[in-house]
Amino acid sequence: MIKTFNVDGPRILNVPHQFSKAHLPNRKIKIILHNLKGEQWTVNSVPTTRVNTDHTLCGGWVNFVRGNNIKVGDVCIFELIHECELRVRVAEVGKDDSRLEN
Repeated sequence: MIKTFNVDGPRILNVPHQFSKAHLPNRKIKIILHNLKGEQWTVNSVPTTRVNTDHTLCGGWVNFVRGNNIKVGDVCIFELIHECELRVRVAEVGKDDSRLEN
């Protein structure tokens, strides 16, 4: 679920440890995020621990948030489609017809 710091203030998104360890290299990288309309955004992903096993999406994340009108409480589902490339499905808070459909 999207928190305030994901869309306001620092505007970052922490990538879960297990996903980072399994799918992301131990260095700063660019990740491409796709929405269901086929639009894409490039974001920076940086390691956030001394052992470089966790990542944080930062630079470019705010553009993705604005471009997809993501709000606090929305749910984003990230699907790995290629190396360093993710499809993001967004379920808006309080809406029955979410953007989670194909």
